[in-house]
Amino acid sequence: DALLVKVFGAQQADVPVLMAELDAHIARYRTRLKEYGEIEQLFFSQEEGARRRYRLPYLTLRRGIRYVRGTLEWLEEARALLADGGIPSQPLLAASSHSTQGKG
Repeated sequence: DALLVKVFGAQQADVPVLMAELDAHIARYRTRLKEYGEIEQLFFSQEEGARRRYRLPYLTLRRGIRYVRGTLEWLEEARALLADGGIPSQPLLAASSHSTQGKG
C-alpha cells in the first residue's frame, strides 16, 4: 500500500503533506462507503426471493463495507495522531473485543 509506505518512511517535516493525503483518502473512502450503502439499500429493497438469489454477492458487499469502515477508522486515527503529535494510548489488540480464534 503506497500510503502505508509513505507513512512508515515519513519524517516530521512530511506531516503536512501526509495530512493532505490522508484527507484525500478519507474523502474517497467516505464516498465509497456511501456508494456501498446505496447498493445495500437496493439489495434490501428487493423481495425475499431476490435477496436469497443475490446473498452471495451481498456477502462480498458486506466485506467491502467492513474493509472501507476499517480503513476509514485507521485513516481518521492516523490523522488525529498526526494533528496533535500524540501516540496511541493502548495496544490495539488489548483494546479489541474480537477473537482471532475460529470456531470449532
